[in-house]
Amino acid sequence: MSNNTMQKKLISYSAMAGSLIVSNQVYGQVSYVDIDPDKQFSLYTDESYFIDFNGDGLTDLTFSHNIGANMYCDTSSTGWSCTGSTNQNFQAYGMNVNFANIESSLGTFAPAALDSGAIISEAATWGDSSEGFLFINAGEWRIWDDFWGSGSWVDFSCQFGPWQNIDHKYLGVKFDISGQTHYGWVSLSATPTTKVAQIVKIHSYAYETTPEAPIIAGFIPTCYPPNPLPPTSITGTTAKIKWEVVVGADHYELQYRQVGAATWTTKTVAGVKSFRKIAGLTCDSEYEWRIRSFCSDGEVSLYSDIQTFNTNSCRIGEEMLEEEPPFSIFSYGNQIHISLDEETPTNWNCKVFNVYGQLLFESQISNSETVLETELPNGIYVVAMEQDGENYAIQVGLNR
Repeated sequence: MSNNTMQKKLISYSAMAGSLIVSNQVYGQVSYVDIDPDKQFSLYTDESYFIDFNGDGLTDLTFSHNIGANMYCDTSSTGWSCTGSTNQNFQAYGMNVNFANIESSLGTFAPAALDSGAIISEAATWGDSSEGFLFINAGEWRIWDDFWGSGSWVDFSCQFGPWQNIDHKYLGVKFDISGQTHYGWVSLSATPTTKVAQIVKIHSYAYETTPEAPIIAGFIPTCYPPNPLPPTSITGTTAKIKWEVVVGADHYELQYRQVGAATWTTKTVAGVKSFRKIAGLTCDSEYEWRIRSFCSDGEVSLYSDIQTFNTNSCRIGEEMLEEEPPFSIFSYGNQIHISLDEETPTNWNCKVFNVYGQLLFESQISNSETVLETELPNGIYVVAMEQDGENYAIQVGLNR
């Protein structure tokens, strides 16, 4: 990613939705970027920094830091000294951007420095300008190192704007993506110094991916999507989808579809697993997939970036393969053992038939490990599992 940033996408506020509702709007999902290392503006040259909130290649917000300085230096046998004057101007602007909580000291040009936890939503006071002056400083300074000692001082005789001498405050913004309003924040510091001007840093930024949904200043994601890995064991109709396990994930939601299809096929996978075999695919076709985490604290990540793979050409008979069931079934004596290998939203309906198709046994299966005690005679049986339209049939043998 540009600007040497580390992107840490997403989080859902689902765990907090019960208490964090503004004007009947529930928080959605946040895309967050930690700038590592922090962007620090030069004290001696003009610089700009560009933020693309949603990664579409278009600049949403620009920070402009301008330094105007006059300097005179003098050297002697006892040392040296430099004196000068500085004009420091820090502002933000964008094509379709407005700033939260405009302060009256500079009219519509002074957005507020928000505290962590501030709610950024339509309820804020929004300016009608896409340009915001954060601060303007003007003053004199001196730096010296001579026989009597060394030191520096700066005297800003003229200071305007709410972003003077602040540490990790938040600029609230709203901006447009494809005609829809989104809210976000940028974390900034302006540190006092005894040399030339204030040191300005940008630490991180985030935006709410759900249009019109509020965002909390400084809220940092803790639930992330798995890192996708290349699929393996690809045939004409099957593939093993793989990813890195996310610490704290309760389960994952895996989605896949043939490229160009309108809808996704969705599977739920236990949080301890790092792969899922999918079947029923079309030979010699391109597929795409994505995955997200449901964390144990109730938070939900965004989906990972979409990944693609191609199935192989079909071999004879391969097109008849059915999808691998999301559980395992085996028999021992007169017992039938059922082990679910993933989280399931509803109970499984389990039926046992003989080879003539007669229903002999029926039960609801919801536990991850179930043992069915049967009184059936020795022989071959078919265990059918059904849930929300998914049907699987497994053959087992009982031997008392």
